[in-house]
Parts: sequence; structure tokens; C-alpha cells
Amino acid sequence: YIYWAKGEEKPKALPSLTELPADVDTTTTISGETVNFVARVETGTMNRGIYQNVILHDPTVEPEPSPWAQPKGWNKRLVAMHGVGCPSGWYIQGGVQGVNLFDKARLAQGYALFTNTLNHPTNSCNAVLAGETTMMGKEHFIETFGVPFYTISVGQSGGAYTSLQVAEDFPGLIDGVAIALTFPDALAIASSGLD
Repeated sequence: YIYWAKGEEKPKALPSLTELPADVDTTTTISGETVNFVARVETGTMNRGIYQNVILHDPTVEPEPSPWAQPKGWNKRLVAMHGVGCPSGWYIQGGVQGVNLFDKARLAQGYALFTNTLNHPTNSCNAVLAGETTMMGKEHFIETFGVPFYTISVGQSGGAYTSLQVAEDFPGLIDGVAIALTFPDALAIASSGLD
């Protein structure tokens, strides 16, 4: 568990699951819920990659999250984070997420975030593997927290390419794509790089 202290931009480790620090901040989500700015971080392995998901949840006042006991601060929207780059990522698992899941602005609004090292194109530019991994990550999230209203995918450069490919190749998995710094196709960028 992590929390944001008043006036701080970076989170701190929550020292206790039964008592909040005096400096904990609050946030009001886009669904109008005002909650303590405390987030649950889950890390594990899935499909040979390292995954993480982050969601607002205050263990001092809420029960263990489940589809039947969803965190009060979750706005029922899910963001798949697809990283950046693609310089060396073809057949490695990697230990780098490629994104900052402790995104203060998105979490403050109540969004839940998830990723996997196999969704970071610097580790793996394999769109099928990224899609399968995204599907497993979303399924695990739903089994843990419940069904979101929608899921969007975000990424830059190679992460934008990954987001677009996953949305195209796995219909219904991603409901919307919000990307930046994309390029027209992998062959064009690879040819330019080789030249």
C-alpha cells in the first residue's frame, strides 16, 4: 500500500494497514467520492512477465477488495498501460514496466491502472503476446475487483503501436485507445533506423 501526503507529488509506503499517517491527503474522484489518497499495489507474475495493478483502496476503513466489495474510490474505469519504445524488445521478458503506475492524476480521479513487463515494447514487441498478456491482466483484475465500465489503453511510440495492435487484434478487450507519439507502421520506422 502507498499513500500521498498533503502537498507531496510522490507517494510514500503506508506504514500500517490499521492506522493512517497524520499527513495523508484526500482526493475526490470523477464519480464524486471523496476518499483518503491511499492505493493498493499488487505485484506478481503472469504469462512469464511481471505485472502490477494499482487502485484506490483504504485498508483502514474498507474490507478486502472483491467484485462484491469494490473499493469506494474506484470510478469503475480501467487503464491498460502499454509503455514506450521498441529498440530491443523481441524475445525477452524484461524487468522494467516502462510506465509509472503511480500516476497521481489518474489515481486521484479514481482510475485503476494495470501493466505487465510483456506490455512494454522495449521488452517485447510481439503484439500477440502483448494482447494475450493484456487479456490475462484484465481477467485477473476483474476477478479481483469486478467488471469495469470500460477499459482504455495508453502508450507512446512503441507503446502506442502496441495499444493499437492489441485493440485491433483482440476485439472487445480494449474499449478505447489514448496514444501519443505514434508512427505509421513498424516497417517504416525500422527501415529508417537501419538506414
